[in-house]
Amino acid sequence: MTDFGRSFDCQQTQGSQKTNFLPEFLLQIINSISDPIFVKDRQHRWILFNDAMSNFIGHNGEELLGKSDYDVFPKAEADVFWEKDELVFTTGITSENEESFADIHGVAHHIFTKKSVFVDEVGNNFLVGIIRYLTQKKRVETELADQVKLASFHVAINAAITQSQTLQTTLKRCTDAMVKCLDASFARIWTINYQENMLELQASSGLYTHIDGLHGRVPVGMFKIGLIAQERQPHLTNKVLEDPRVSDKEWAKQEGMVAFAGYPLILNGNLIGVIAMFARHPLSEVTLDALELAVNEISLGITRVQTEQALKESERKYRHLVETSQDIIWSVDTQGYWSFVNQAVRYIYGYEPEEMIGCHCSDFEPPEQIQENIKVFSRILAEESVFQYESVIIAKNGKRLNLLCNASVLKDQEGNVLGITGTATNITELKQAQTYLVESKTILRQQAEKLEETLLQLQESQTQLIQTEKMAALGQLVAGVAHEINTPLGAIRSSAGNISKFLEQTLEKLPMLFQSISSEEIDVFSNLLQRSLQQESRYSTREERQLKRALKAQLETLGIADIDIIADRFITMGVCHDIEAFIPLLHKSNGLEIVEIAYKLSELKRGTKTINIAIDRVSKVVFALKTYARHQPSSEMILANLTDGIETILTLYQNQLKQGVELITKYGDIPSILCYPDELNQVWTNLIHNSLQAMDYRGTLTIETDVIDHQIIMNFTDTGKGIPEEIMSKIFEPFFTTKPPGEGSGLGLDIVKQILNKHSGQITVASKPGKTTFQIMLPIQPIKENQNV
Repeated sequence: MTDFGRSFDCQQTQGSQKTNFLPEFLLQIINSISDPIFVKDRQHRWILFNDAMSNFIGHNGEELLGKSDYDVFPKAEADVFWEKDELVFTTGITSENEESFADIHGVAHHIFTKKSVFVDEVGNNFLVGIIRYLTQKKRVETELADQVKLASFHVAINAAITQSQTLQTTLKRCTDAMVKCLDASFARIWTINYQENMLELQASSGLYTHIDGLHGRVPVGMFKIGLIAQERQPHLTNKVLEDPRVSDKEWAKQEGMVAFAGYPLILNGNLIGVIAMFARHPLSEVTLDALELAVNEISLGITRVQTEQALKESERKYRHLVETSQDIIWSVDTQGYWSFVNQAVRYIYGYEPEEMIGCHCSDFEPPEQIQENIKVFSRILAEESVFQYESVIIAKNGKRLNLLCNASVLKDQEGNVLGITGTATNITELKQAQTYLVESKTILRQQAEKLEETLLQLQESQTQLIQTEKMAALGQLVAGVAHEINTPLGAIRSSAGNISKFLEQTLEKLPMLFQSISSEEIDVFSNLLQRSLQQESRYSTREERQLKRALKAQLETLGIADIDIIADRFITMGVCHDIEAFIPLLHKSNGLEIVEIAYKLSELKRGTKTINIAIDRVSKVVFALKTYARHQPSSEMILANLTDGIETILTLYQNQLKQGVELITKYGDIPSILCYPDELNQVWTNLIHNSLQAMDYRGTLTIETDVIDHQIIMNFTDTGKGIPEEIMSKIFEPFFTTKPPGEGSGLGLDIVKQILNKHSGQITVASKPGKTTFQIMLPIQPIKENQNV
């Protein structure tokens, strides 16, 4: 209150009751008290309060006097105050409570309130309340509790990473400590798998304890966890619902998540993993500092456990390797006495390890070998390097055995020489084999020379056979090739005649035409001619009929004469739509003649195009014929495109294909390979020819190419009658044929198989009535830098 050094009257709302309240000196006393003090009447209105109360609420006396909680606080908060005050009024029982309270500035205070009922001399009830701040006390208690928790957290982390346990057990204790000591809702730790660039979940505690599922394996760079690993930077927020990296905000809202902290685990610049936690309360700086410190400790712990596990695994593998090795692993001291031998001595020497340890190595050597080994051992000790030598020993059964040994100096951790250690391999059989090989070498050389001579003869015969088969197939193709050449030549002859005739007819009429029409009509004529020359598409017969009917109807409406001829010429010229610009020409008395001249001029271009197409067709056939007939024997493979070879053969077979065969080609993106292209062209010829004959030149031939597992796969499929199962195994045998005499030699598929074998390739066949597929597999040969291609 600003004016509290006076007495006041309390006017009740009902009953016009008036109460003289408190002498002046008592007001001065309560104003001097630092704790807030207030008095409310039965209608919960403030009628008295000291300066401390005014400061506490943040309003002066004039603002509060005669007002209730509903005039100052939000309704929800005022409802709580009214309910508690009313309970004191009703029961008359003094109330003592610890409460949280936010002032008008939004500052939270933890307070102790004591409220009791006062009855004056006339029986009026008043609520007297006193407030005491507990915020500082609570802060100290909270900080102390936090320090205890953080101390417990560090103790738990230290205990987890210093005790010898599995990696998952160690990290599970760490996440448990985060949940228990840092009040995390759940905490997780991932470790990095460098081979797969993947974070693998090792431990999870709190709300979720499983380590599989969506976040069991997180690629580096994905989700918020993967981004922490990629960026190698912490990600911290106390506003989870506003964090763009939290993708499932509905889940966060439902679970009441407020804060997230994620740190990369890094040691000596190397990423070890990621640690992260969610909490339902804001994370303080002290908590984040403790977590950051734990990150370093956990990184060290993970590295220690992984190192220990790697060492144990290495030791286990080493022990297993030593015990299961087929070679002898041995050690002798500086005097030459056995200090260790593995189990392999049982199978080579014939002794048990216990029978040899403690004995001198010379006890198992022939006399002539002892002095040689003394020299070897002296040299090993002097040079301190790995030394390889051969030795001879006497086995328990008395046999002499040859050993190949590798040995080096054996030292302790301080570098003191303990002796020599090494391995020994039984090469007795190898020595015997070497002797046998020397004796056999001359015989093998002679046989190799004979085989080489025979091979050269076979290669010459094979080349001649392939060329003979190629020329035989070429003879079968001559008639079809001649037809493929004669057809375009006929088109050239016809087009050339039309061009000559149209030029003769048109050139005579052009001067008269241009004299009969105006300059504007000449422009219209030029546009008509240009439209025709630009037309590329062709219409089907049905489309032409529809277009012609529509065009005739339009011309008839416009009153044009000779509509049938004009419509026919316009359709041929490709001028079917938007003819309004040409109507002035059609209305002229010589309109039909103008259209005829434009038609003939456009036919000159179409005739020229026909000639060019025919020439290209002839060139393609001649090139294919030249390519196929070429004989280019070479001892070296050259780089070639297999699809080009297939297309060459298909060009030669074009006449047979177009008579009644549907050709389907599905060429994959196959690379050029090192091969003998002329010989492979014979393969394509035989397979295509066989397919056409199998279908009686009526059906579908499908050729497919692709690359699978570093091999080119080629399928030739026909819809013929198929190959009977009883002869399937014989079709690749030489001279086997199902064709009548004079139609086949029975060498086609045998030659195919030989050529593919030469290319390290394979051919298989699958057949049933209506579908026969020959599949070829050719390896993609590596191209050497010095390969002559």
